[in-house]
Amino acid sequence: MSKKDFVAEATRAYLDLRREEVRSGMVESMRVLDGSLSASVAALTRMTPERIAELGGAGDWDE
Repeated sequence: MSKKDFVAEATRAYLDLRREEVRSGMVESMRVLDGSLSASVAALTRMTPERIAELGGAGDWDE
């Protein structure tokens, strides 16, 4: 077995064991990140959307 095959098999085994944990993390991330710049800023800064708005908002991706 080559090193590449070993790493691929180990990765598959790891994901099989942690599939539900990975899935729930992805679902939570999608819930937090709605595609808006404000949601991204809130996630990165751990500020609430309300606090970001109080500070002048984050604008939009186009600005």
